[in-house]
Amino acid sequence: MRADPMSGDRMSADRMSADPMSVDALIAAAAPGVRPPTVTRRDVVLVTGPWLAGASSVCEILARRLPELQVVEAGALRHGEVATLTVFVASATAPLTPSDRALLERAAAATDAVVAVVTKIDVHRRWREVLEANSAVPVGAGRVIRWVGAAAAPDLGEPRVDELVEAVGVVLADPDLPRRNRLRAWEDRLAAEAGALRRDADGVGRAAAVAALGVERTELLRSARRDRTERAVTLRTGLGAARIELGSLARNRAAALRDELAADAAAVTRRRLAGFEPAARERGHRLLAEVDDAIAARVAEIAAGVGLPVPPAPGEQADGPRCGPPGWRAGGLEGRLMLVLGAGFGLGLALTLSRLLAGLAPGLAVAGAVLAALAGAAASGWVVAGRRLLRDRAMLTGWSATLAAAVRACADQRIAAGLLAAEAWLTRELARDEDERAAATAAALADVVAGLRQHALAGARATALAERRLPDLQAALVLVRAELCRAAGAPEESAAGAAAESAAGATESTAVDEMWRTESFM
Repeated sequence: MRADPMSGDRMSADRMSADPMSVDALIAAAAPGVRPPTVTRRDVVLVTGPWLAGASSVCEILARRLPELQVVEAGALRHGEVATLTVFVASATAPLTPSDRALLERAAAATDAVVAVVTKIDVHRRWREVLEANSAVPVGAGRVIRWVGAAAAPDLGEPRVDELVEAVGVVLADPDLPRRNRLRAWEDRLAAEAGALRRDADGVGRAAAVAALGVERTELLRSARRDRTERAVTLRTGLGAARIELGSLARNRAAALRDELAADAAAVTRRRLAGFEPAARERGHRLLAEVDDAIAARVAEIAAGVGLPVPPAPGEQADGPRCGPPGWRAGGLEGRLMLVLGAGFGLGLALTLSRLLAGLAPGLAVAGAVLAALAGAAASGWVVAGRRLLRDRAMLTGWSATLAAAVRACADQRIAAGLLAAEAWLTRELARDEDERAAATAAALADVVAGLRQHALAGARATALAERRLPDLQAALVLVRAELCRAAGAPEESAAGAAAESAAGATESTAVDEMWRTESFM
């Protein structure tokens, strides 16, 4: 049900009696369903004002001058309690500031009876100019505030509060005061409820939440794409770097093994010839084991870099390097030539010694010949054995190079096979992990979309509620303000102006942005 904003001027005087309950009935008829104000009206005089304005002094002097009244400061009222009369204290230092005006509006939001006082007029000569400027400040529709000057606690002389005491008495003696206060409480209630509906419908606070959800959605998608790309690139580059590093390691270690074996072969003795091959093969196996450990460590680093578990260890490796035994050759042309040279050297030494001994001791020619033959045979054996050892050393040196090459080939094969197996396993695990992360991202996106839809639904519900309830609230608010203007004794033009101003303010746009209805969140 809507009420005509100007219907109040046609109401009978008995309907607009001083009974506050008639106000509730009037508003209930204009806006059915609106809850009445929940404030508790206390029969006290509230004294409040900005800091250092002198509110405490005014409260104290009023309590002494008006002992029949209960005069309190703001801290004496509990939440939900309002005073019958509000005395607002402002300093004569300067006119009201925006913060002072806001304090006055809050203090008198549910109370129509307000007396404003400019204090400290004993020390500020221009207090009348300040009072005149403050009197021109509008504070609510239909509110008539009487401004007076006072000196509640002067430095010299008696307090000057007679005009203030008189103004308080006049306001409290008004028989229409309860109804005016009730109308003002209704205005505060209706304005607050209408403002809440408008803010809710306009999406105040909801737009920021939607923007935050949109940022979260964008960040989720960007993070998912970035992580997927970064992990794939990290895996590829890690495996490529591992191939280079492990290949270099195998090459350097094989070259070191070849040099070490060549040095050992050049110094091997005949007694150590038989043990050279097993020892060399064992060193090759140790090198391959070190390469396997390096492969496992590098693969573990790569897996940790992409956030995956370490791949399982490969099974038993194939046999070691494929290298045959050293080529021991007992005969052949080289052996026969070595025997001939050794025999020739021994024969020459025997003949030389036999002639030498025969010349020195002719009687011992036979014994000298035997001794020379033995020495020639020993020298021939020594030459043949030494030449054979040098041949074996040369052969072992060549075989060491062959073994080192075979070890390197085997290491390269193990590196390639190990990294290939690790790449296959890590690629499968990365794909599985990406699927899990994609599912988690999808769930998070679903939550974000659900939140956006909830905000959209909340906006639609708030708009529908505002469209349904605001007209009644606006009509009731216009009616209340028009009644306040008439109760304050404003002329008909002022009442009509207040009603028109209220209607204009009440018809502000309450529709939410089309984004709530049309934007797709997917």
